[in-house]
Amino acid sequence: MRPWGTIPWSIVVASAVAVLGAIASTPNSNAAMESATSQRMCGTIPGVAVTGPIVMKNTSVPNAQACCYYCWSTQNCSVATLSDGFCLGMSSVTSFVTGVDGAASFSVGGTSHDDVLALASLAAGIIPTPPTWGSATPVCSWKGVTCSQTGMVTDVTLHFDAPLTGTVDLTQLPDNLRQLDLSANNFHGEVDLTLLPSQLTWLDLNGNHFNGTVNLTQLPTTLQYLDLDTNDFSGTVDLAHLPNALNWLDLHHNNFGGTVDLMKLPPKLSYLSLSINGIGGRVVLTQLPSQLQSLDLRSNHFNGTVDLTQLPSQMQLLTLSANDLSGTADLSHLPSTLQFVDLSDNHFCGSMPTNVGCSVIALGSRCQCAGRTVKCPAC
Repeated sequence: MRPWGTIPWSIVVASAVAVLGAIASTPNSNAAMESATSQRMCGTIPGVAVTGPIVMKNTSVPNAQACCYYCWSTQNCSVATLSDGFCLGMSSVTSFVTGVDGAASFSVGGTSHDDVLALASLAAGIIPTPPTWGSATPVCSWKGVTCSQTGMVTDVTLHFDAPLTGTVDLTQLPDNLRQLDLSANNFHGEVDLTLLPSQLTWLDLNGNHFNGTVNLTQLPTTLQYLDLDTNDFSGTVDLAHLPNALNWLDLHHNNFGGTVDLMKLPPKLSYLSLSINGIGGRVVLTQLPSQLQSLDLRSNHFNGTVDLTQLPSQMQLLTLSANDLSGTADLSHLPSTLQFVDLSDNHFCGSMPTNVGCSVIALGSRCQCAGRTVKCPAC
């Protein structure tokens, strides 16, 4: 609701225009206008021109902030577009075009509930524009878009004949989006995961060239599946503040470093892969989630001894190969459900009795298994 109470809209618009003129006449007009519009949260989508039911026209708008402000001051105006000084305000969006030099569109009034505009924001940096996207046909008929029975966009999957490239903005996605799959493309650049839709359950970004750091502490509480594998992400990852609903987390084959805390993982997590990164330090496996079935930590820099006596009772796969683990590990309390454990390419030593068959344990060339005993070089 706009903060004008019951004042007639004719007075509101006139007052807004008067204020706009006063701002424009001051020496710091651009800064003042930007401040005014930022307080009303006008979300900008550069390079995109939109069409829709027009509720406002202005042919002499000095800049993008002014266009957004004019729309905000007009009744029923929720979307604005500016090109060559011509500002149009609309009540909704029916189509859009990306890659328009000098053009910009805006969601006015904070968060936009217009799915077409939200997809325009996602498509703004994608090359080429996904097929059928931006056309005047219903958004639910666009390729890769699935809607609910009420016509709200709930699923976006960008898999086409040829991989897409460019960048993506994940901060203005459709409000009711449940699943987003951008995997196996050639997208690059950084991604912001702190403003995802509140009902999102599935996010797959694997097999791209995304880079920079990722913040995993403000993911939607509903998120169950997160796949960031095979990208160029770097920095450290905070695994202690993931959503409780998370069931699957794949971060393998990136450039993550530092250390990780595996003692505060989500209770429903069943799959975790941190393999092929640069993560180091001690690894604590005594307080893993009870439902964890697969843990892949291979090809990192984990070091020191490791306690394998309190693994989850449902665990089926444990991969610790190609690290710097050492000492004598107690293998006599491994879960009966375990189907494969890989300890190869480490620095284990001594004799290690085990309660599982040798066929379950991969040891590499340093150690051998016979009967129920693993023998490595003396410590």
